[in-house]
Amino acid sequence: SGLQERVFNATFGDVIIYVEDVSASQVALRGLLVSDERDPKISRIITAREGRLLTDEANRRITLRLLNGAVNEADVLPAAPPPLPGVDKNPTGGAAAGSRYRFTNFAVYDMSLSVDSPLKSAPRLEKPEKDLSLGALLTRIGEFPDAYRRAPYEVELHKRFAFPVAALVFALVAFPLAVRSHRGGRSIALVASLVILVSYYMLMTSLE
Repeated sequence: SGLQERVFNATFGDVIIYVEDVSASQVALRGLLVSDERDPKISRIITAREGRLLTDEANRRITLRLLNGAVNEADVLPAAPPPLPGVDKNPTGGAAAGSRYRFTNFAVYDMSLSVDSPLKSAPRLEKPEKDLSLGALLTRIGEFPDAYRRAPYEVELHKRFAFPVAALVFALVAFPLAVRSHRGGRSIALVASLVILVSYYMLMTSLE
């Protein structure tokens, strides 16, 4: 699961988990605070003294079992609810109405968490052009008449050729610097190398 101690872990998408102490096996947990926002109509905060992470690899599910804790729930509604048709007494009090808050103690509370969380899959969907072959890149570039939409694919195409050429250029630049360092100018060669590397990195990141 990769839960870290004393950090708000967003590994499971809309379920944020804070753990005070994690065992070496990543199974036993102590001092938990869980924010469950999977239901847009309910804001749910769960606290527990202890917890367990139970993994079901066959069904690709993880069960978070909380022990000795409490659930705080609040209905997410507008501050001034609109009138309800056919109801004599409409809800009052807006978001501060006491009937919209619930507090429940529990001895055991199980939460089902998905292994394939949205957060884990986001990095691969963020830049799909990185997984395309050279031919597929050229095809995608031809599919988009809009320069803005095809720009990521063109950048990736240029990087496929620029990185090998950059390695060759660095090798050619490193040779005279290495010769100079043997003649007593080692500090100058080191500074020059750092300047070249930093300049290359800044240009690559800014122009991309």
